[in-house]
Amino acid sequence: MQKGRSSLPVRWAEYYTRHPAIEGLVKAIPWGIGGAAHGFILELAKHVPLPDDLNTVAKYLAAAELLDKELDNDLLRQFRSFRQDHSEDQLDVYGALLRNKMTQHSVTLEKLSQFLNDTAVTAIRNSGPLQPSLNIKCGPMVGDRFSYVEFQANDQTLLSLNDAPLLWDCNGLTKDYEVRNGVARSDFPCPVHDGLHGAELNRRFNGDHVSIEHDGVRVLWRNHPNLWPPSIDTMNMADDIRQSGLLNEPIRTVLDLGCGTGFLGIWFAKSNPEVRAVFFADWLVGPLAYSAINASENLPDEYKKRGYLLGLNTQWENLGIAPPRTFDLIVCNPPYLPDLGVPEILKESTVMGTVLLNHVLSIAPNKSKRVVVSFSDIVIEETMKHASEVGVRLLPLLRDVEHEVPYRVRPSLENRSHIDKMVSQGRLKEHPDRAHLFWHKVATYEVVKA
Repeated sequence: MQKGRSSLPVRWAEYYTRHPAIEGLVKAIPWGIGGAAHGFILELAKHVPLPDDLNTVAKYLAAAELLDKELDNDLLRQFRSFRQDHSEDQLDVYGALLRNKMTQHSVTLEKLSQFLNDTAVTAIRNSGPLQPSLNIKCGPMVGDRFSYVEFQANDQTLLSLNDAPLLWDCNGLTKDYEVRNGVARSDFPCPVHDGLHGAELNRRFNGDHVSIEHDGVRVLWRNHPNLWPPSIDTMNMADDIRQSGLLNEPIRTVLDLGCGTGFLGIWFAKSNPEVRAVFFADWLVGPLAYSAINASENLPDEYKKRGYLLGLNTQWENLGIAPPRTFDLIVCNPPYLPDLGVPEILKESTVMGTVLLNHVLSIAPNKSKRVVVSFSDIVIEETMKHASEVGVRLLPLLRDVEHEVPYRVRPSLENRSHIDKMVSQGRLKEHPDRAHLFWHKVATYEVVKA
């Protein structure tokens, strides 16, 4: 073993010697994957004393932004550089580098745990909820759409949209697409940007923090490539869960896997009075930080315990209360976009790839009594095939309910090769007569043993 690797735990050291290609990756990237994660922890320890100096939500979120900057590009880029069929290699590289950097710098996860638990609660208690740059209020779901979406700032309504198919109903990403069926994309005005306050809305949405409210839950979010907001998929999934009756069942422990802002886990815990503990899991620290502050604001009841789990898929570092061996319910709204032989697409965003979706199917019977996932029909064939291979079935949570929604994923829409393959393979439907050109169907499923 090479000099400098002696601090690795034995099993990770053995892994390096068995996998020279991965050792080459580690050599080539000094900070590497785990280095990005622990770079953040080191910066946090050096520059952000905890918890005394983070006694307001604004200061907490400033620290969370530091996490994002330390984690996002290196961590995402390096993991997405692996092919999806090497997902186990991803897990081992992540674990090896994470532990190696911690050992080298004598860094523990205690401060991070304190940040997500005590500091988040203290910030909310001391300063109350943050007043965001923009507040987005989403009305109840009616069919596949929001009954209304209102954009407010400084007690003024800047825009109100009825029957909105998206939370951010912008169709500008396909404006430069060629004419189809005699209809130019520029013929369709943008509901968001072409209004009186379009420029101000864009500045506020892409600048400082935004709050998103729906069905009694308010979450903070900031426009960042690695922090996906609660989307139309999330809200449709929540509505499907409500209609299925799951909110009336005796579910005590919930895991929001791939948590993002934490909306799904918070919403379920707040809507089902039987829930006693909700856990949030993600492979990035930034989403956990936002889940923590959002959970602290929305779930003040002490009997609603909260736990945070950092790691790829379900190999976690426990940051707080220990998770149960088996959850009562896992909810997961995972990425579901296939690369289709366009490898660079996987490096662009956390919404690319199907690794988490496939992993949920693989571990479902062992990790939770019930597992509910939502994904698009653009990957239905390969997902059903994978489910069969791992011995599970995907049953629609609501019979004959699919949600037709606009396809608005920037990295994909800006890559014509990817879009052309999606259309030619029948994964996306074109509707030249609509404001949004591409559409797909998303449904909610329960994962059960075959």
